Amino acid sequence: MNPLKKALSPLAELVPFLFRYAAALFLKRTLLVLFTLSLVSLLAVVVFYLNQAKVLSIKTMLLYAVSTLGVYSVFFLPLVLLAALFLTVRYLLQARLSLTVFTLGVAPKDFFLPFLGVGFFLALLLAVYFQTLYPSAAYLQRITYLESKRKEVLEGVVQNFWYKTFDGTFIHFALVNLSEKKAYGGKLVKVDRDFRPLWFASAPEASFSLKGGKIEVSVPRLVRYSPEGAFVERNLRFVFPYDRKLLRVKRPEYFSLAELVKLSLLARHYGVNPHPYLWELEKRLLVVFLTLWTVSFGFVYLLGSIKEEELAYRTAALALALVAFYAAVGLFQTFVEKVGVSPLYGLLLAVPYAAAFFKVRS
Repeated sequence: MNPLKKALSPLAELVPFLFRYAAALFLKRTLLVLFTLSLVSLLAVVVFYLNQAKVLSIKTMLLYAVSTLGVYSVFFLPLVLLAALFLTVRYLLQARLSLTVFTLGVAPKDFFLPFLGVGFFLALLLAVYFQTLYPSAAYLQRITYLESKRKEVLEGVVQNFWYKTFDGTFIHFALVNLSEKKAYGGKLVKVDRDFRPLWFASAPEASFSLKGGKIEVSVPRLVRYSPEGAFVERNLRFVFPYDRKLLRVKRPEYFSLAELVKLSLLARHYGVNPHPYLWELEKRLLVVFLTLWTVSFGFVYLLGSIKEEELAYRTAALALALVAFYAAVGLFQTFVEKVGVSPLYGLLLAVPYAAAFFKVRS
């Protein structure tokens, strides 16, 4: 064996440890940055609440502050991760650990796969959050905001009302006027366990009221279509337990990822505009992708810095890339909402960033 290789062999065994050590440094600094920014953000939200609220309630204020943080902070998680990456690489530079790593023949790009695993772990956690806790946080944030403004939650108009009965019947109304107790543009769909339609019905107008903790929907006339033919039914009445969450569907952010997929497919199949649900789904997935990209590509890019000045320059370049991504998403959302552009074109926003994965491995 080459004497030099023999001498460096024990050091080479330290390489996997270096990967784990760098990942541990990064995760610790991520928690530190996240904790610090969360405290500052909570204080800012509380100040905003005190200046805007017409009803001063400590419980409502705390719920509003926590839910607001839960709604908006996740979308800026890539910037938090970038700050943690900067602190991690700066520590490695100051301790001359990066120089030691390079001396062992480990190039910055060799950290790509280990940090791709770290990024995938964080992206998976974010996806689970979007599926489980985020819809509740978005709804709670809206409810507490209305309560602080002394606005009745059950007043006004609800768009795209959906309800699924225990027997697999989906009830949809394009518009519900809670003040007039009327619902318009109704569609009823009965599906089997495989989500295949059994029958379809149209209800142009129905009565929609809240009585005794229950929602009552009365349809004076309904035409039901099935493979057996068309049938006219009159004076149908549906009663189901009232839940404030049922009247939150005006905002797509109140749905989980799985619900957004189902609603997008069901809406498209029956002529309801699927763009709001599809764009909300895509927007969350873009943030998940950006989280993965920031951790894996960002660490390799920053680790290539020789001096702290170069590190600062590269960090600023990555920050500019992230801000450009957010700006592009915001601009594209305007086109989706105002012009009716298909949300699927928004996937093109990720193409330049995905190309960086191939560049860093070359």
